[in-house]
Amino acid sequence: MVAARMGFSKQMPLSLCAKIVFIGAMFAFGIPIVRAQSGHDAVLLKQHSAMVGDVDVLVGDNGFSMSFRKMNLFITMQAPLWHITYCNTSRKIYYSCTPKQMKANPAVFSAMFRPSSPTSLRSSTSEKTIYKGLPCTKFRLVSQEAVAKASDKTWKRLMPKDGTSWVLARTHFPHEAYRLASNLMALPVSEGIPVAFTFQRYDNEVLHELALFGFEKKKLKGKEFDPPPGFALVTDQNKVFGKGVEEKDFAEFLKE
Repeated sequence: MVAARMGFSKQMPLSLCAKIVFIGAMFAFGIPIVRAQSGHDAVLLKQHSAMVGDVDVLVGDNGFSMSFRKMNLFITMQAPLWHITYCNTSRKIYYSCTPKQMKANPAVFSAMFRPSSPTSLRSSTSEKTIYKGLPCTKFRLVSQEAVAKASDKTWKRLMPKDGTSWVLARTHFPHEAYRLASNLMALPVSEGIPVAFTFQRYDNEVLHELALFGFEKKKLKGKEFDPPPGFALVTDQNKVFGKGVEEKDFAEFLKE
């Protein structure tokens, strides 16, 4: 795999992975619920993504945030509007819009569908479980029928065969919130915020796409899902992302 994996093969600069994943995200608009309030319980997940490195994810009852410290990005969604807010913590600027208003480069977005990308897996069964002490939902994922019946064994061995996803589901979250969290880490979408994810290719290699290092319970103060104080609103999302992905970088990303 090109992206850095926990104990697996060659690596790719996380900055490039992040550009490809973040710029490639595009979603449908969510539904309004109730805004998050102070005093509500939340869970802070300490994770490592094979695509974007270390991630801190704070999940409340009516909103969540994702902090990519090495990438200087803080991303959040919350009730009642469920807009996506991207913050660049080094430039102290942020961009906010509905998921439908997010622009995406189709060529870059297609990078998430490289042969070994697990995004082609689909959820089949689910059950309530405890993962490393955290109550969550466990999904079993399987390959699509067209992949399972593929006759080209050379190509097929790189394809994902099945996987297991552990997620945190919240009653008031729209599906679009789960799509955002999953797509930002190039994971298949299950009904929940990703906690951990592993999958197996047809060549029987097991890959750890998302690992949970630990978690802690938090009490919300009421503004955790807002842009940090002093950040300026910008109208161009490219200012938040910075320089885009070059063609040569895109070609390198597709190499296996």
